[in-house]
Amino acid sequence: MAAVNSPHSTAVSGDSEALAELSRSLDEQGIEARSLSTPFASHTPLMAPLREDLLDRWSGIRGTGTAIPLYSTVLAEPVPGDRLDPAYWYANLSEPVRFADTITRMLDDGYRYFVELSPHPSLGSSIEAVAADAGIDAVSVGSLRRQRGGRDVLLRRLGSCTRAATRPTGRRCSPRADASTCPLTPSPANATGSHPPRPPRPAPRRSWAPMSRPATKPTGTSSRARWTCATAASPI
Repeated sequence: MAAVNSPHSTAVSGDSEALAELSRSLDEQGIEARSLSTPFASHTPLMAPLREDLLDRWSGIRGTGTAIPLYSTVLAEPVPGDRLDPAYWYANLSEPVRFADTITRMLDDGYRYFVELSPHPSLGSSIEAVAADAGIDAVSVGSLRRQRGGRDVLLRRLGSCTRAATRPTGRRCSPRADASTCPLTPSPANATGSHPPRPPRPAPRRSWAPMSRPATKPTGTSSRARWTCATAASPI
C-alpha cells in the first residue's frame, strides 16, 4: 500500500509483475484502476537499497521552524519544521502516504478550507471525500491547471476562495501588482464550527484581494486559523 488518499482512493506500488496481476484482478471485479507513470516503487520497502546513498546525498538538508503548522503525511500529525531532516525525507519517500489520516487530523483540529498547490489538481476530491465521510463540510480549491498555468489562473482560484467564504483582507492589488504579495484570511466559522453560507457570486471586476501575509486567527472561532495548504507533488 503506497498511499491512502480517501475512503475511495488508494495507490499501490511494488513489483511490476505483481501490479499487472493486481490490475487484471481488479478489472475482472469491475473495480476501476489506472497505472501511474512513475519510474520507481516509492513508498515501499523496495526503496531500501537506496537508503544510504540518499541519506548521504541529502546530508546537507536542514529544516527550519515555520509560522504556519506543517502536517506530516508520514506521521499524520503536525511536525516542527526543524524535524524535516534527511531521515524524515527518506521516510517520506519510502513509507506509505497517510493522506486521508492527515486530512482527518486536520479536520479534527478545526481546518475547513484547503488549497492544493500543484501543476494540476489531483487531491481535492480526496480531501472533500474524507470530509464527507466524517460528516464535515470542507472546501478544496486548486491552484494551477495542466497547460493553463500562470497568474490569471491563480487569480481565478483566488476568486473561488472568496466564493468559498474566505474574507479577503488588507490592501487590494491591481492586475499589475505582484501576485506574491497577495493574503487570504478565512471567514469566521459559526457556532457549530462550519463555515457560513457562501455569498452570491460577485460581478467580475479587475481588482484582486491581497495575498502577502499568512492567514490570521479569525475572531469568534477556535484558536486556529482554518486555512491551510495541501501539496500534491510532494506531501510533507
